[in-house]
Amino acid sequence: MNEIIKPDTEIVISFSGGKDSSAMLAYLCEQFPNIKKHVVWADTGFEYPDHDKWCAEISKRFGLEVHRVAARRDFFTLAKERGKFASPDCRQCTSDLKRAPIYTWVTRNVKSPNIIMCSGLRAEESARRAKLPQIEIDERITNSKRTVHDFYPLLNWSEKDVKGYLKGAGVPLHDCYDYLSRLSCMVCIYNRKRELQAIKANNREAFDRICEIERQIGFTFKPGYTLDQYIISPWDDQGELEL
Repeated sequence: MNEIIKPDTEIVISFSGGKDSSAMLAYLCEQFPNIKKHVVWADTGFEYPDHDKWCAEISKRFGLEVHRVAARRDFFTLAKERGKFASPDCRQCTSDLKRAPIYTWVTRNVKSPNIIMCSGLRAEESARRAKLPQIEIDERITNSKRTVHDFYPLLNWSEKDVKGYLKGAGVPLHDCYDYLSRLSCMVCIYNRKRELQAIKANNREAFDRICEIERQIGFTFKPGYTLDQYIISPWDDQGELEL
């Protein structure tokens, strides 16, 4: 990343409070201590009850404030208006609920003409992510007044690397990791069957809320099955995720 850093460069850290974004935050603070940083968390409206406090606590460990952003329509409003949930082919949760409000916040609050947007994506998570360059210009937000680069600091890290780095930095994991592999919306389209079973057992209110929306909009969270049907179905969902 050193080749794109200029005296007025500012870093925007897309933060979720999960293991990857927490490791990224720790890494960026260690490697680039003198560059101004902004930590931004996009609230989708389907977060854990303690999520805002959790993100603030992790950011505070590094002397930073977390900026909460949210789209006008939350997770449930979007599903009801569109009559369907997000899917791997229509990632409205990412585009509408995360990326768009973060971009809006950046354009309103970061005045530097040189911005580096950092995300904790890792290559081993999916074939699509494995093809990403570690640094690229973000054409969606770059204009004549500012140049914005996307940077993926952990692109070549393994999950073991992430957990080891967090342990070394003394950064804890959210309680959801007791039964899930990722921190995301409380129920996510990328949750596998065993994770959905664990969510039903450990976070029944969130599970039931998705079931209720399924009934309201007449559209299932998983193709061909209601959520209750899916967790007891013979469907094998152990293939690679297309994150």
